[in-house]
Amino acid sequence: MLCWQIWEARNHLIFKNIKPHLVRVLTVAGQVGVDYWQQNSSGFVFRDSDGHVLLAGAKNSGENTISVVECIALRDGLAYAAHRGWRKILAEGDSKLIIDCVNKKAMAPWSINLLIKDITLLSSFFDSCSFSKFYG
Repeated sequence: MLCWQIWEARNHLIFKNIKPHLVRVLTVAGQVGVDYWQQNSSGFVFRDSDGHVLLAGAKNSGENTISVVECIALRDGLAYAAHRGWRKILAEGDSKLIIDCVNKKAMAPWSINLLIKDITLLSSFFDSCSFSKFYG
């Protein structure tokens, strides 16, 4: 997380002429790291077609099932991508259930049904949005 914040601050300086603030870089990296490692946290990473990280985020999702936390991460990631104006998205997830539900290959359990609907709605904001299972 610290490396990501340093890299982002560097890019802001080079491409936008925004001088980095060391305290902000450390604070954001620390907070994202703490949020990520807390129980039931969800996270997402966006990479470009070359594998370079474009955006990463994490937050505590409270006491939920793994399926709910996975859906929240996917929904939040799509919301960030839409906010950034990205038009083509390939979302990869490690939950076969979630990927099958958003691809309409499986019925969503009641516990994630509304989240799947949110994900489907958000996916309509992109020119191209596909979902696949990540086998890492």
